[in-house]
Amino acid sequence: METNTKSPITNKDFLTIHEALHDTKRKSRAKESENEEEIKIGEKTIPIQVSPKNGCRYLFYNKIMFMEQNNATGSSFAKQALNGDKITWGIRSHKPWLLAVNSKVLKNP
Repeated sequence: METNTKSPITNKDFLTIHEALHDTKRKSRAKESENEEEIKIGEKTIPIQVSPKNGCRYLFYNKIMFMEQNNATGSSFAKQALNGDKITWGIRSHKPWLLAVNSKVLKNP
C-alpha cells in the first residue's frame, strides 16, 4: 500500500526521510561541516537538524517531526537501536505516531 488516506505522508516519502536520518555518510559529513544538511522530497527542500538535548537527528515535514530513536531512553526500542536497528518515529501532536524500522514502515495510520 503506497498511500494511506489517513496519513499526510506516503510510505515512499517516509522511507526517504528514514534513510536520510540514518545515512552514516550523511552523519559523518554533518560532523565535518558547519553547513546544514538537507534532503529533497518532491519540490520541498527540508533541513536535517540535530537535537542539542539528545543528539538525535530530526526534521519536520507536513507538520510531523521525524526523529531517529534516542538510544538513551532505556526503552525496548532504544535497546533495539543500540543493537543496530534503524528506528524512525513520526511524531504528531494528539495523533497516532508513525514508525519505520530497518527501512520498513510499521505504522503509518
